Amino acid sequence: MGVDFSVVLIVKNEENTLPRLLNSLSYFTGDVVVVDTGSTDGTPDVAEDYKCNVIRAGNQFVETIQNADEVNERFIVAPDTPLLRNGETYFNFGKARNFADGFAEHDTILSLDADETVTHLETERISGFIQEGYTRFDHLQIFTHDAMGNPDIEFLQSKFYNRKNFRWENRVHEMLAGEGKRMRLNPDSLTIEHWQNSESNRTGYARGLMLDCFYHPNADRQHHYFGRELLFAERFASAEKQFRYHLSLELPPQEYPTTPTHLDSWVYLGQVYAIQGRMEDELECYRRAHEIEPDNRRPIERTAQCYQWHGNKEMAKKFALEALGYPWKEEYGASKEHFYDIINDTLAWATL
Repeated sequence: MGVDFSVVLIVKNEENTLPRLLNSLSYFTGDVVVVDTGSTDGTPDVAEDYKCNVIRAGNQFVETIQNADEVNERFIVAPDTPLLRNGETYFNFGKARNFADGFAEHDTILSLDADETVTHLETERISGFIQEGYTRFDHLQIFTHDAMGNPDIEFLQSKFYNRKNFRWENRVHEMLAGEGKRMRLNPDSLTIEHWQNSESNRTGYARGLMLDCFYHPNADRQHHYFGRELLFAERFASAEKQFRYHLSLELPPQEYPTTPTHLDSWVYLGQVYAIQGRMEDELECYRRAHEIEPDNRRPIERTAQCYQWHGNKEMAKKFALEALGYPWKEEYGASKEHFYDIINDTLAWATL
């Protein structure tokens, strides 16, 4: 049986990471499309050495901001300073991925990034599923590794789809949109491992998110992710506004267990208040989050930590012990080791 799908990736300045990915695909007999988006190193030459179909696309997906004042006015509140400035740029990942898909030999595409490797890939088995009419596949994504290189955080992902049924949306934090027959592959059929590059440039990420939120008021995931970026940038007033907006949206059903929900925005809003020392507001956020999903440990865990930060050992111990009764679930999308360590640390502090 032949291979009924193509591997497609967009790259820029990945000459050091790309060989690791392409070596992991050494047994793959289908076409590999590499769209270079303006590398200044030897990335396209590396891809050609591996016999990939290399498209030198240049900087056409770098877009310039021209309506900064209008966008800032909608999202940024005092005392936070404006985030966007006219003339700044960002990379449109959704547009680049859709462009790259057009060069594939097959309609079914496995979209990869240069900082990933493919651990398992049963080409014949998957090609059989494609012939049966499946147009999208969920698969295991190992997102981080521990100090020994063993899998740490892992979750369900989907970057394997038929381009006739699905297209990429959003400038950053891009996601697939469309409908089609779907199945979950077991880890032996496909496992992708991500190897974080600490030198990756995140410039433009928050800009792209902000513009996605501006042009798509109902893009719930983007609004939650943008709130997180504002929090990480210590723009607390604007982050509060953004999480409140996400909480006002009617959310579609979760695509994956790790897709952000109102619980996530309540928890992150609690973190905003924690940093500001607003203890009662913080605890109220965790209470609201717990009401949404009583079998999720995170709000209980955060409540225990809140009392720890405020030096209340009795209440920290109470909620830490309650949190210990919640079992590990892969839906948390977090490190299993950290899941147990974090609450044990709080309990140890509270019992000293």
